[in-house]
Amino acid sequence: MDLSSGGDIPAIRKAIVDASSLPIGTVPIYQACIESMARAGAMVKMTVDELFTAIEGHARDGVDFITVHCGVTRSAIDG
Repeated sequence: MDLSSGGDIPAIRKAIVDASSLPIGTVPIYQACIESMARAGAMVKMTVDELFTAIEGHARDGVDFITVHCGVTRSAIDG
C-alpha cells in the first residue's frame, strides 16, 4: 500500500508499481489533499475535480486497487 504524501508522488507511485510483483494499492485523497493545500492553502478547499483527477492518475499508473474515503464530508470536517 503506497501512502505517499510528499515529494513527487506520481514518480514515487510509478516506481513502486514498476518494481513490485505484488498488488499495489493507493489512497488518492492523500495526493489530492497535498495538491489542494499547495493550490488553495487548505485541504478543505479541495474540489471534486481534484479528487477525481487524483483517482484517474492512480488508475492510469496501473495500481491494483485504491482506498476511497467516502465518509469524509464537509459537515464532518466542520463539526
